Amino acid sequence: MTMPLAHLAVLLTLAAADPTLDEVRPDVKEQLVKAEGQLGNFEEQEALATLDGVAARLDLTASEVAHIQLWRGVVLMALLRTADAQGAFALSRGCNPLVEAPASMSPKVRQAFSNAVPADCPVGGLPQDPTEGLETKTTPQPAAAQKAAVPPVAPLEPRPPATAAPGGGPSPLRLAGVGLGAAGALVLVACAVGAAAGVGLLVASFPLMANAQAQEQAVDVLQGARVAFGVRVGGGLMLVVAAAVGLLAVATAGGGVALAAMNLGGE
Repeated sequence: MTMPLAHLAVLLTLAAADPTLDEVRPDVKEQLVKAEGQLGNFEEQEALATLDGVAARLDLTASEVAHIQLWRGVVLMALLRTADAQGAFALSRGCNPLVEAPASMSPKVRQAFSNAVPADCPVGGLPQDPTEGLETKTTPQPAAAQKAAVPPVAPLEPRPPATAAPGGGPSPLRLAGVGLGAAGALVLVACAVGAAAGVGLLVASFPLMANAQAQEQAVDVLQGARVAFGVRVGGGLMLVVAAAVGLLAVATAGGGVALAAMNLGGE
């Protein structure tokens, strides 16, 4: 490719001002001269695009990166992107400390370049991901440690039903239910006997009262009536007591039967 005469003149001027430019290859120099010409024509965005294009190359040397970033900083200063310009100047100074801002630049640009703190140089183009290419190393654990990390799970043992006795016999709850049922039945029988006796006393009191009323002339009429009345009262009280005890017996027997049925259903 033939370099225009104007570009050649600019290149000779740059080389005279900065001896480190001799370390830059011709094709990279051509892009630098092109960007400077665009900047001189107030085409800042085009100049920045030219410099970004050459900065993306992966075969750049440290000195080439230094010159590219120097001119990127100059263009960014022209675009009033001061912070970005400081970053470009820092890369330039970090890649080649001998690179200096040309005397043709404004004092403001030269001062900004001098104040930039040198940064690490991304030789080979744009900065690479610091984690790229690193292999993840895992420390192998001994087999014993791996086994110890997971404790063994004990098998679940079947639990006996709640209604079974420790020796395998009937459940205590079932025995209690049967006992309550039997007790209730016995009390119920006793109540039936008591009620029958009360009824017998009541029935026997009626003839005694009739006899006492029929024998008006007898001396012991009043005494016979009192006896008959007492027998009737005693028989009535016996019936009341028998009824109350009978209700208690029914409740006891019912509770025992229900308890036994619950135990049978739990099995």
